[in-house]
Amino acid sequence: HKKEENILIGLIKEAQKECFELNKLSMQEYTETIVHYQKRLNQITTNIIKFQLLKDNIFKFANPQKIILAEKKKLIDLMKETQRQYLEGGKIETVIYTNKMKSYRERLAEIEEKIAGSEVAKIIKEVNKV
Repeated sequence: HKKEENILIGLIKEAQKECFELNKLSMQEYTETIVHYQKRLNQITTNIIKFQLLKDNIFKFANPQKIILAEKKKLIDLMKETQRQYLEGGKIETVIYTNKMKSYRERLAEIEEKIAGSEVAKIIKEVNKV
């Protein structure tokens, strides 16, 4: 996935060059191209997150709630690291930063929904016991 990510970054840079320096692409063509590349970058980032978290938890036989909380912590750590890389010396491209943060926020929202659903289920279970 990292290789594909690097290829897409190169393609984005090339599209920028062709549009703004060489005038080979119209703004509409440029926009369509960039949107396509950004969607794919977003998919790649999401897959990297999922595979990394799967790898981290594959041999853990903890309860699902602990795994979800660990995933939440991992995502927050990844967000902090991405922000640090972007803000301290520009170690990552703006488009990569934006896509990673979007993917992280989307996954974090999914996790928080699961956590909230689990909390509601616990409350309902307790109420039904009474």
